[in-house]
Amino acid sequence: MHVAKIVEKEDWAFAPYAKGVLDAAKEMPDCKFNFIHRQNQTIACAIADKFNPLVDSKNIEFLFSFKYAQAHIMSATEQPFHENFVKDIEGLKTI
Repeated sequence: MHVAKIVEKEDWAFAPYAKGVLDAAKEMPDCKFNFIHRQNQTIACAIADKFNPLVDSKNIEFLFSFKYAQAHIMSATEQPFHENFVKDIEGLKTI
């Protein structure tokens, strides 16, 4: 999805995954759900905006996951991807 815009990527992810979890959470309000969104080639604020219904849901735990290494953590002495992400997720739960 390299040519897709950030909003298009998040719309694509939201349609099947978030809507499905929201449907299940509504049908089973006593059940706790974990939803992990792995951020890749997008920005946290765009995710938080699009996935806000999950973030606001009382029985859904919404977490960000970020791929901060190009390959494996030991493959480079410096990881260049995390600087902007750390600023971007301020106040949001992440793993």
